[in-house]
Amino acid sequence: MSFQNFIAQQQDKSYTTNYHNSNGGTIVCEERASKYVYKYKSGETLLKLHVDGGLISDQNILKCDYLLLNYTTINEKTCYHSIFIELKGSDLTHACKQIWTTIENLGNDLKGSKLHARIVLSKVPKIDIQVNQLKESLMKKYQCLLYYQSRFMEEESDQDGYPSHSQHKGN
Repeated sequence: MSFQNFIAQQQDKSYTTNYHNSNGGTIVCEERASKYVYKYKSGETLLKLHVDGGLISDQNILKCDYLLLNYTTINEKTCYHSIFIELKGSDLTHACKQIWTTIENLGNDLKGSKLHARIVLSKVPKIDIQVNQLKESLMKKYQCLLYYQSRFMEEESDQDGYPSHSQHKGN
């Protein structure tokens, strides 16, 4: 399935919120003491999917909390971005595994989109070698940059729809 078909299938689901505002707007993902805020510009269209218990309801599968799908047409070129968001206490390794498993499960549906991973922790994380290995594996296999921080993360899209913490490579 293509990314465009995946978007079309998700638009009217109960776990999906559609965002499109001619003036731009703000999307908030929040749980307990962790908060992720995404500011989008005019002309961008986004879907916010509740993954855990929504898009993926199987309780036996690790999954992240949210997925933002950004599809924006700029100068007659459409840019597609998928932002995986996990809001967590302090277990950074487990959060990385949840992101990884979600990408593995949805990978075919997201072909053609740039992948981004974000983790917001309510406490300062303990970093271990497995976190670095998972980050490197995400980048190597999916060209997906994982970015994390404690309590609050705010991003906005650039002119090509890239979240502000991503390394824009122009492709």
